[in-house]
Amino acid sequence: MIRHLAFLHQHVRELFLKNCSPEIADPDLRRLARAVASLPDRQHEVFRLARFEGLRPEVIACRLSISQDAANRELVLTLQMIGRSVRRQKRKGW
Repeated sequence: MIRHLAFLHQHVRELFLKNCSPEIADPDLRRLARAVASLPDRQHEVFRLARFEGLRPEVIACRLSISQDAANRELVLTLQMIGRSVRRQKRKGW
């Protein structure tokens, strides 16, 4: 249930970001930026820690005070959300 709410939350945020980032010329990169910007707060934090700061799931778990398994699940969910968002945007012609 929580997963479905996270996907719905992202989809709604994505609609508000439809026309953002016109300065990014490459449409694929613009879709990716929009997908990351539309992530719910928890998933955005996990993505930032994993990809921008290069932290491993064990460290992310400590930072967020969650178990390592939960950190791994959050990271997988985050990547799924980004992938679905990019595919959805491409399908809609954004």
